[in-house]
Amino acid sequence: MSIKVKCPNCNHEFTHERKKRENLSFEEKFIRGANIGDAHECWVWTGPKVKRNGKEYGVMRKKPGGKFCQRAAKTYSLLYHGIYMPPHTWISSICGNTLCVNPKHMRVNGVDIC
Repeated sequence: MSIKVKCPNCNHEFTHERKKRENLSFEEKFIRGANIGDAHECWVWTGPKVKRNGKEYGVMRKKPGGKFCQRAAKTYSLLYHGIYMPPHTWISSICGNTLCVNPKHMRVNGVDIC
């Protein structure tokens, strides 16, 4: 199934092919859920989302040991790109797009990381 997503900041339109995500590594899930484009563009998350305070945020879900677990897609983006985060860190987007998973658009605990 193909879906179209528009970046709320730059109005760039992305097309994403949705596929079944069972038995995939976190790297494969991240690649399938992220619309990775140019290094300076928003990489809009098209995978699972949750709504908080009227805004949508990307999440990745897994079942370690049969228990359901959900983490922010931004967290997995940083891990995928080899950026270590200590426990209890806060990740925000410099671009203001809550669905952006581009590590160049993120800051950890208020500090730009790229």
